[in-house]
Amino acid sequence: MKKNKKRTKQELNILSKQIIDYYYNNPNNNSYDDIKSKFNVDKSRIRKVLDAELERRFVNRLSRKPNKDTI
Repeated sequence: MKKNKKRTKQELNILSKQIIDYYYNNPNNNSYDDIKSKFNVDKSRIRKVLDAELERRFVNRLSRKPNKDTI
């Protein structure tokens, strides 16, 4: 069994951006198995990347939401 070399932090950041881009731009092919085969990553890595992105988007949405008291 061939052991893959570890990716650097910069490579992981680039890979994360590519995974997020692929996930949102391919709604028909964005399952974990499709992403796993395309980018050669584990499902746990995909889940961590997507969880972080969804959390970031959720926090941004809440920060832009107007306060009901000021309306």
